[in-house]
Amino acid sequence: MNGLWHESTRTIALGGLGLVVFDAIIAGLVTITTCITVVRRPKLWPQALMLYVGMVFLSVFFILHWVDILIRYCRTPVLYNYIIFPAILHIFRVFSDIYVVWGIRRVMRRYHSLRREDTASAAVFALLVLLGVYQLCLLFALDFTWLGFADPGVINEISKDRSAFEVAFSAVMFIVVIHLAILDEYKKRFISHTNHYKIQLAEAMDTALIFLLIRSFCEIVIVGQLNRSPGHLTAILRARDVVYGLFSLPLMICIACALPENAPESHDPLVALEEDEIDRLTNSILQRLNEITENGRKTAPSMDSFLKAFEKYPKGINYPAQMIELVKLDEVRRLMYKYRKWTPIYKWEGPRPESETETPPESIGRMTGRTIRRVDAEDGTRELYYLPVAAVA
Repeated sequence: MNGLWHESTRTIALGGLGLVVFDAIIAGLVTITTCITVVRRPKLWPQALMLYVGMVFLSVFFILHWVDILIRYCRTPVLYNYIIFPAILHIFRVFSDIYVVWGIRRVMRRYHSLRREDTASAAVFALLVLLGVYQLCLLFALDFTWLGFADPGVINEISKDRSAFEVAFSAVMFIVVIHLAILDEYKKRFISHTNHYKIQLAEAMDTALIFLLIRSFCEIVIVGQLNRSPGHLTAILRARDVVYGLFSLPLMICIACALPENAPESHDPLVALEEDEIDRLTNSILQRLNEITENGRKTAPSMDSFLKAFEKYPKGINYPAQMIELVKLDEVRRLMYKYRKWTPIYKWEGPRPESETETPPESIGRMTGRTIRRVDAEDGTRELYYLPVAAVA
């Protein structure tokens, strides 16, 4: 038996002409907002990339969804395998939700820090992806078994599992949005009151989180009713369509307002602040290295043991200071990895001439080729480390 794959049928309308017009307006406005945001907003923020991807996915979903609503409204003759098309639309919807939430999280962090995401946030993102992918797999499995005219018991079991994972996905999404709202209110206290531009960005993100929170809550309620009231399935799907579009449009507008204008990253005061802190750390490392080696006269310690003295995880300090200390920690670990194979150059530490009593002038460090050197105005260049040829290979 070939099943229902190539059998003819007609689509069922979810609503009247008003729903078609409503979806057309939402699809058009969301797409325009997305295009303006992607073109005019900062390209130098890698933290916003996922947000852009989520907005593009949402635009594609609304456009294709409007096509689906129009086909249903016209009661166009189709084959039964047309039910695969809504499942494909659901892919764009699920990943749009994930990428928008994750992008908002990263942009919120970018307001205060240039550091990468922590492991806990990445784990939550991975959980959302897992739940989203699994419910999509069950959705396609349900469509394939139904088209294959499989046993009704099997279809019913797959339907229950898919519904359970869809509810779980919506619940986790709602919890994550609540966490983001609380986190946003906490970290907003550390924005300087004189930085009015950043305050405006944070307020726009607050509004975006409100719309996202309402949309997520409505999604939980509606998804929970899908399999409980099969007699009102058309009305439930229509309500889901309207609510999702009604709150997605202002969400996209607020996200566009929560991102700064496209400008060189050097204009960002946060970039300047963290670059200054890294410069201070570099000077501190070089000064300590000069002290230990007595301005290049003694053998330097191993690079790993030397840099470990600067590897301190901040504890018991407020959030802004902690972010600065974590930036320093990242820089120390970057240096440890970069110079992990460098070897100290042995220095003969014999007696010095009695005439050498004055302290050499202040010196700085320099890396030349495959050798780290210190430069002294009177004594010339003294090599401290070298990179063995075997390490290069």
